[in-house]
Amino acid sequence: MKPLIVQNNPDTATHNFLLDAVLAQRPSDAPSLDRKSKPFAIIVKDALKRHCEEAQPTTQSSVASVPSDKLCKIVAGLLAYVHPGWCYIDLLWVEESKRNQGLGQALMQRAEQEAISRDCHSIWLWTQDFEAPGFYEKLGYARFTTFENFIPNHQRIGYRKRIAA
Repeated sequence: MKPLIVQNNPDTATHNFLLDAVLAQRPSDAPSLDRKSKPFAIIVKDALKRHCEEAQPTTQSSVASVPSDKLCKIVAGLLAYVHPGWCYIDLLWVEESKRNQGLGQALMQRAEQEAISRDCHSIWLWTQDFEAPGFYEKLGYARFTTFENFIPNHQRIGYRKRIAA
């Protein structure tokens, strides 16, 4: 497995890359994503390049101009925001070719550790019924609410998990 990298106050390129990746998979009528404060990101980079963790994230538009032997791109990531006692998972994304390899679970577990280190006792997140809600349930997240027809014919689901005593 590739190393997980925590970025405090993720740079705009990382934030925009993950946001664009998630938005590309959402229906066009999905609601916009909220912006919060005190962010952190956890990313996984796939690279042939030495010292990939020091490289800047790439975007789809810049990939074509980079020789493949120098490429260092984000293949999975998570954006979260810390509030007093709580951590909000805003985005979780894993490139399709990297799914079902444990990256999503590793990102969530690392986010839980990071949230605890930032004095959070719980995590909450939102997902839609088309975004694999069973994934969060397998990780011990409990559904606290469901909005029917939040997007026509779909559900918006809230999950939470206590991570510290």
